[in-house]
Amino acid sequence: MSVCTQNIYITLQAKANTNGILSYADYTRIALYDPIHGYYAKDKQRVGLTAEADFYTASSLNPVFGKLLRSAAKKLLGASFADHTFVEIGAEPGRNLFNEGLCYHLGDTVTLPQKAIVFANELLDAQPFNRFVFKEGRWQELGVRVHAEQLEEVTLPEPTEALESLLPSLPKNMPEGYLFDISLEAETLLESLLNTSWSGLIMLFDYGKTWQELLTNSPAGTARAYYKHTLSNKLLERPGEQDLTTHVCWDRCEGLLQNAGLNPTKLERQEAFFVNHAQEAISKIITDNAQGLSQELQSLKELLHPHHMGQKFQVLWGKTQSTN
Repeated sequence: MSVCTQNIYITLQAKANTNGILSYADYTRIALYDPIHGYYAKDKQRVGLTAEADFYTASSLNPVFGKLLRSAAKKLLGASFADHTFVEIGAEPGRNLFNEGLCYHLGDTVTLPQKAIVFANELLDAQPFNRFVFKEGRWQELGVRVHAEQLEEVTLPEPTEALESLLPSLPKNMPEGYLFDISLEAETLLESLLNTSWSGLIMLFDYGKTWQELLTNSPAGTARAYYKHTLSNKLLERPGEQDLTTHVCWDRCEGLLQNAGLNPTKLERQEAFFVNHAQEAISKIITDNAQGLSQELQSLKELLHPHHMGQKFQVLWGKTQSTN
């Protein structure tokens, strides 16, 4: 066991109860965001196309991604576009899609200007999450037991507040062993952004499913680990050294936008969002690169094509009613 792994084990043991057990939410919070040993606290390359990184995102395809975002925001806001400030939330250190505007990193306290274009790329899926399993005729919550040199997935003996809050909405009869992963902290984070005094546009890029899809088409859950561009379900390996993520529950998040008074709100595939709202930028990129396949065209294809990011990712967006 490496020194880094030993150190985070000590942190996990300190958080665990007298039986050495902690919830998945506590485990993922420490593994991802512990200020010293957490994955997102370390000075390392996480995002990019290089072998040293663990995964890449649409932001890795900047400046094309930034051009499409600006074009979409301009169309959605219309004449008032110039009055708004871009605010990027959850950016990696050293990465900023826009030279102007505000840029906040994961864990930063966010202050929104009066008129804002709020943008986040793969922010919600990077939050701590809970795991539930349908077992012996009822929903139970999974946790993690910390042993001296290994971690073990276990069933929590008592339902937590998280499970009790969800039980009225969960189906009463499910296949034995069905897993359900959800980040309630992602929803809390989104609520905190919405419950501030601002007006404008919000665009959330991520991968996710509806509540029904999570509970009918995802029997193995959606929580996954990323390490060196390899996807796995080994959530308990390399705590603090690999990314842990789970799909966003889109309709619950859209409900938060609607409850905050945003109108309209809409969920679109990334491909459809850009084709519907960023056609001006798409046309210019194609025209400017008419002589052949350039890096810009390759990036555009990656962002739009259904077999690449176009269908895998979705965009939840909404406007405040005070936006002209």
